[in-house]
Amino acid sequence: MTHARILMLVSILMAARVTNPYVTDFVTSLRAPEDLEDRVEGPNGTHCGENLCSCYHENADCSRHARGLQYIPQLPHDITRLNFSSNHLKGIFRDDFFQNVTNITYLTLYRNEVSYIRPGAFQHLGRLNELYMDFNNMTWATVSPVLTVPTLTSLSLRRCDLDAVPPGYFGSTTLQRLKSLILYDNYIGDTSLSTFQHLKSLRELGLAANKISHLHVDLVSELETINLNSNGLFDFPITCYAGNSSLFPKMTHLLLRKNLISSIGQVCLPSLKVLLLSENIIFILPANAFGGDKFPKLIELYLYALNDHIDTLPKDAFSNPLLERISLSYNSIDFSLESIDTGSFANCPHLIELQLSHNFLRVTEDRFLELFGHLNRMKKLFMEDCELMYITQHMLSGFPQLETLSLDRNRLSAIPDGAFDGLGKLKHLVLSNNQISVVSARLFSPVTRKHRLTMLDLSGNPFLCSCELLWFQNWLITTRTLFNGSWGPYRCFNIPGLAVQQFFVDEQACLLSHGASVMIVVVVSLVLLTMTMIVTVFRYRWHFRLVLYEAFSGHGDARKRRLQTGHFDYDIFVSHDSDDLPWVRRHLMPELEERLGLRLCLHQRDFTLGRNIVDNIADCVERSKKVMMLFSSSFVQSQWCQFELSLCLTHVLDYDDALIIVCLDDVPSRDLTAAMMAVLKTTTYIQWMDDEHAMTSFWGRLRVALNEIISHHNP
Repeated sequence: MTHARILMLVSILMAARVTNPYVTDFVTSLRAPEDLEDRVEGPNGTHCGENLCSCYHENADCSRHARGLQYIPQLPHDITRLNFSSNHLKGIFRDDFFQNVTNITYLTLYRNEVSYIRPGAFQHLGRLNELYMDFNNMTWATVSPVLTVPTLTSLSLRRCDLDAVPPGYFGSTTLQRLKSLILYDNYIGDTSLSTFQHLKSLRELGLAANKISHLHVDLVSELETINLNSNGLFDFPITCYAGNSSLFPKMTHLLLRKNLISSIGQVCLPSLKVLLLSENIIFILPANAFGGDKFPKLIELYLYALNDHIDTLPKDAFSNPLLERISLSYNSIDFSLESIDTGSFANCPHLIELQLSHNFLRVTEDRFLELFGHLNRMKKLFMEDCELMYITQHMLSGFPQLETLSLDRNRLSAIPDGAFDGLGKLKHLVLSNNQISVVSARLFSPVTRKHRLTMLDLSGNPFLCSCELLWFQNWLITTRTLFNGSWGPYRCFNIPGLAVQQFFVDEQACLLSHGASVMIVVVVSLVLLTMTMIVTVFRYRWHFRLVLYEAFSGHGDARKRRLQTGHFDYDIFVSHDSDDLPWVRRHLMPELEERLGLRLCLHQRDFTLGRNIVDNIADCVERSKKVMMLFSSSFVQSQWCQFELSLCLTHVLDYDDALIIVCLDDVPSRDLTAAMMAVLKTTTYIQWMDDEHAMTSFWGRLRVALNEIISHHNP
């Protein structure tokens, strides 16, 4: 496999961010071009070329001489592959520079600071097929001598400081066999594909990281792969002409990762198999965006990290009968939202790999099955860091062909016995970094343990090393080749520093009589029942207090006496979060202080400097006639606001008063504290909305709520 092909495969696989350890190792082994200069001769190379090189079979490595190597020594005649990188050549100044290696077919000249090449330097290399000159300091004039090599099939000029290709540069070239041209990490800028139209055999064009914002297309009928990753493209490349005719009829791989593309538009790519659109700014995925009418042969689709948040997936978003792989990782998709249609993955009958990692899958069992249960050909499913709280055998029943399942970094604590036994072809299972404390003997059937699983990763879990874990400890010790540890050794959470394989418990101590077991169950049940009652009373304590207050309140007598006899510095104490201060200044203060003449007590303005904040709050509440709470999303998150709420609730209950509650936005019920939930259920609150009529109603309702102190303030 040529290095250019290796690079293409690496970019595709890395784009998917495959997290399966086996695939990851494979991707890592396919190193990028800048790393391929390490060695080409193999592990048993012998000295050759005046002891300046190392040879192994047809490979010679003459690279990385500390003081530089300015000539190519005489090498064995059977050498066809030469690595001559990192030798500080500066340039190739002689026509006979390659006279000792005229038979080579592969040549690497990485990192040689080459800025000049003698016009006739390559004339002796009549068999050269692959040339890699990455990481040099060249111009297109420097490169010109390379264009005279008619046998060249692969040319890589990555990071060579090349600017825009001169007009007609390849017009008179002899590179009629060139199939792969890699120009990554240069400064080519906006360009036209017509620049390369004279390269009749070109199949692969690499233009990644070249500051291209506009690509002018032309008919390049033989091109199969184009890499435009890491540019600044605003638009999906034009692929159609004359109606539905394709400018790229043979293109199979289109790599557009990390651009500024926001939509796809009309597409004419009849042969495309791999589409990489990750890390663009596509906010909306319309129905049939990747359907068979646009992409009749699409097999792999990579859409990871499109933007910070995708909140809409319509029905048939990925409808394509040939799609086999989809990557949607790192998109923060909340699959519990109604805007995520349960038919998003409908009409994908051949889908075998789905990557959903780093999204949100806090869904019910039924919704999970509606979303994914029909994908019965699935072989690889990645749901890492998805906040999964549970997994059941029924949820996985729709994947009879599943071989790899990764549930790393979720919140799984208790997995039902036999949850994975229905997966008859499961080989690789990743459950690492969850909240699993015990692995029972019934979790996996003997068939699953002995004949199906070939890799199981449970590392990073807080194992409770006790009698219950003895069975798992024995399995871990006797079947070491099965277990993987991507998050380090398996350790006891309750015994810091101790590995699971090392903890010891006397088996006799683990044998309890039936009577003792029953007694323990009874005692624990009573304790749990008591704790449940205590927790319930504590959780709804404010509900109980407010109900009792409503039942036994003095109907305002205490409040009236307090207003008549009390001495107040403020009319209203306003409890709010600092993030809501702009609303207070813009709306509340002008209406209540300037128009109605009331005196508000605000943290930022009226608290005594240097005084304990708790004393400030208690004192200001006592010195105020009324208490107003501004509920908001920020209020919920503030510990001080929660303290103020508790103190103010106690105050109004003591003085037979009523809180004035203003809701600035819609706070999700799951974020409300027990006190806030009790107040909202027992107190009529006023909702703020940025609408002219709604604001008029808001101020009217607020004046009614404040009528008692307004009339007292302005008799």
